Amino acid sequence: MKRRCTKLFPCLFLLFSLSTNAQEGYPGWDNYHFASYIIGGGETSDAIWFALGNSITEIRKSDRAIIHHDNASAKLGGLYMQDLYVGNDDVVYALSHSNRIHYRIDDRWHTADFSDQDHQYFFRKILGSNGQDGLLLLSSSGRVYDWDPSSTPSQATDIPYWEFNPSVRGATEGVNGKKLLWDYFRVGYLLDGSFTWLDIPELGFVNSAQEVEGGLWIQDSDRLHFFDGTNVHSLLYEDIGISWGHEPAPLSGKRALLSTGTQTFMVSFESDQLSWRELSEEFPEDGQLGYYSFTDQTDRVWYFSREIGVLWEWEEERGAISLNERPWLSSSDVFRMAVDPLGRVWAGGWGQPIYMSGGNWHTLDFPTELGVNSLVNDILFNQENQPILATDSGFGFFVPFGEVVQWNGMSWDTLDLSGVSFENQIINKIEFDGEYNLWVAGGVSDRFAVFNRGEWFEYELNDLPQFGARFIHELRSDRQGTMWLATDKGVINYDGFRFHTIDSTTLNLGFSGVSDIAFDEEDRLWAAAMDAGVRVWDGQTVEQFLPGQDFPENLSVQRVTIGAQNDVWFTTGWQGILHFDGTNWEHLTVDNSGLHTNGINTIVVDGRGRVWFGGGGGISVFDPGGGFIASFQLPEGERLSVYPNPGCCEFILHWQADVAADYRIELLDAQGRHLRQLWAGPQESGEHQLAFERGQLPAGYYIIRLSGPNGQQGQALIMR
Repeated sequence: MKRRCTKLFPCLFLLFSLSTNAQEGYPGWDNYHFASYIIGGGETSDAIWFALGNSITEIRKSDRAIIHHDNASAKLGGLYMQDLYVGNDDVVYALSHSNRIHYRIDDRWHTADFSDQDHQYFFRKILGSNGQDGLLLLSSSGRVYDWDPSSTPSQATDIPYWEFNPSVRGATEGVNGKKLLWDYFRVGYLLDGSFTWLDIPELGFVNSAQEVEGGLWIQDSDRLHFFDGTNVHSLLYEDIGISWGHEPAPLSGKRALLSTGTQTFMVSFESDQLSWRELSEEFPEDGQLGYYSFTDQTDRVWYFSREIGVLWEWEEERGAISLNERPWLSSSDVFRMAVDPLGRVWAGGWGQPIYMSGGNWHTLDFPTELGVNSLVNDILFNQENQPILATDSGFGFFVPFGEVVQWNGMSWDTLDLSGVSFENQIINKIEFDGEYNLWVAGGVSDRFAVFNRGEWFEYELNDLPQFGARFIHELRSDRQGTMWLATDKGVINYDGFRFHTIDSTTLNLGFSGVSDIAFDEEDRLWAAAMDAGVRVWDGQTVEQFLPGQDFPENLSVQRVTIGAQNDVWFTTGWQGILHFDGTNWEHLTVDNSGLHTNGINTIVVDGRGRVWFGGGGGISVFDPGGGFIASFQLPEGERLSVYPNPGCCEFILHWQADVAADYRIELLDAQGRHLRQLWAGPQESGEHQLAFERGQLPAGYYIIRLSGPNGQQGQALIMR
C-alpha cells in the first residue's frame, strides 16, 4: 500500500467518548460540496479515496464514477475532514474535526465517537496501522494512541513508549511499518515499539516529510531535501527561481513533483545529487499542481488546481487531465442563493457565482476588476432573466469596495453608482420593486437608494427620526411589488408614495432587530427577530414565537424563507435550521438531518418545492417528497440540459422523453423568436442527446425549447 497524504492541520480534537454504530443516509437529502485541495488520500483495490472538506470522495477505478460519502448519504455528520487512511483489508478510515473516526467495512459506514470525554485529548492525525486491525492516532498533546475498532465500547490506549511532545507539527505513514513524525526542526519515526529522532543536519522549519523506497523527502521553509539514510542532499528554492513551494508529490525512482501553483518542477535524486527540470509548460495554465496532492500506486498524482472545484490527475506519459465531471462547487462559503425565472438555483459566496442546470453546476467568471477575493452578497434577476449581483472586494471594512454588476450574456456590466453617497462601499442588498425600480443598500451606512428611470434617488434612515433605525439588514418586495426594509428597529414599508413603519414596540422586539422578512400565501409578514425569536404580522396584530418556549433557547433566528406548502424555514447562525409546518417547530442539525453543516447562511425553495441550504463549505438540498436524491445526476423532472453553458462553438444537448411520441427541439433568441430547429420527429422514451454548432450566431443569450406530449420546457443558453 502506498500512501502520500497531506500537511497536518493544527487543530484540536476530543478523545474518549466511545460508541460505534452502522450508518445509513437521510432520505430526501443531498449535499454539494466545495473543494480546493485534498486533505487526505488513500487507495483500495477498486477505488481512489480522498478526504475533501465536508465529504469523503470515492473514484471507482472501473468506470471513474465519482461517489460522495457525506452526511446526507451516510449520516457522517458535519465532517470537516482532517485525515483519511486506507488500512488492512481495504478498510477506509476518516478522521473528522468533531473527533469522530468514520470507517467503512463491507460497504457500510460505522462511527467511533470520541467527542464527549476529557477535553485535554484530541485526535488530529492518523499515523497508520497498529500492525493488527486498528490504528495509531496522534493527539494534540503529542501523545500516540492505539485504537482497536473491535473493542466495545471503543478504546484508545495511550502508548507509553512515545515521549510527551506537544510541538509535533505533522505525521504520516512511511514504508515498512514506520510512522514518521516531525516538529519544528526535527524528523523522527516510530518503529517496533521505539521512537528515534533522525540525525539530519541543517534542517530549517520543517513543513512536511514523506518516506519513499530508498530515502526521505523533507521540505522546510526554503529548501527541498532528500535524506538517503546517511547524507542529506538539498535544493534551494532560489536556485530554481522560486521563493517557496507546495508540499511535494513523491513519485517512484526517488523523484517528486514540486509546485508553486503557477510553476511545476520534476526533482530527481540520482548519483548522490538532486537535479531538476521545469514541467510548467506540460501543465495547462489553470491546471498546475495544486496545494496538496495524493500519489496512487501507479504514480498518478491527484490534485486540485488553482481553479476551485476541478480535480486533476497527472500521469507522466499523458500529462495533466481534468475530470470531465465537476461535482464540486467553485464557491466556498455560500452566503446567498436565489432561483431564477427558469427555475435554476444560483449561489454566491467567496469565488465565482454558480448555477445549477441539468443536474450539474456551472460558473460565470467573476469581473476581474473585483479581484479574486470578491464576495457575492446578493443575487437578483432582471426582466431578461439575467443575474445581477451585489458584491464587495472580500476585504470587508479594510477595503470597502463594492459593485452592482449585471451579466449581459457575454460579460459583466457595472452599474454606475456615482450618483449615490455610498459609492465604493460594500453593497449588501439589492431588490426590484413592482415597477422594476432597483433598490440598493450599502453595507456600512444607514443609506439606501432607488434607481428609477435612469436617475438615483437616495434616502437615509435618519429621514425617519421617530423610528430611530441605524442599519438595514434586508430589502424585500412583497407579492404586490411594494418594498419592505428589515432594520435594527423594526420594519419599514414603502407603498409607492410614502414610508410606513412597524416599530420595535409594535413587534415586541425588546433590544433585538429584524434581520429578514418573508411573506406567506396569506400575505402575512414573517420577521426573523434574531434573539427575540419570530414575529408574524397580519397587518393588525402580532403573533410571536419565542426561544425556550416554542423552540430551543439560545437560537438566534437570522433568515426566513417560505416553503412550497406555506411552511417556514429559518437559519440560526451556526446552530442548524428551524422549520415550522404551521403547527410544530423542528430544529434540524447535522445530527438529525442531511445538512452538510450547521452553519447555514441562506435558504431558497425551487419550483419543485425542494429546499436548498447554503452555508460553510457547500450546499444541502432537501426534497419534502422523500426518497434519495441521486447526487450529480440529471434529477427527475429536469429533462433538458446543454453543455458547456456558457460556451462558444459546439454544444451537447441532453434531453429525456417521458413516453414514445413526437418531439420538437428549437433554438430561440432572447425574445423567444424561432432561429433554428434542432430536432423534430418521433423518439423512443428514455434519455437522448444531440450535438449542434453555433454557426454564425452572435454571442448572447438564447433559449432552447423542448415541446412534447407533456408540454414545453425551456433551457437558457449563453454563447460567448
